[in-house]
Amino acid sequence: MLVVRDRHRLWVQDTGDIEINRIRRDIIDLIEKTVDQYDLLLEALQRQRVGEAVEANNSKSVTASD
Repeated sequence: MLVVRDRHRLWVQDTGDIEINRIRRDIIDLIEKTVDQYDLLLEALQRQRVGEAVEANNSKSVTASD
């Protein structure tokens, strides 16, 4: 995804067509927003996984002390 973004950044410099450059800038913006959303999703999934691991560990501790 980042390679595509970087390619569009280079292409914006290659053309003098204002309309094409605007579209490419829009594409770059959408790619960056998508990457940001994926980062947020991965962070949330990681927090969920850590929370489940802690919960499972606490469950084992309670069972062991019974």
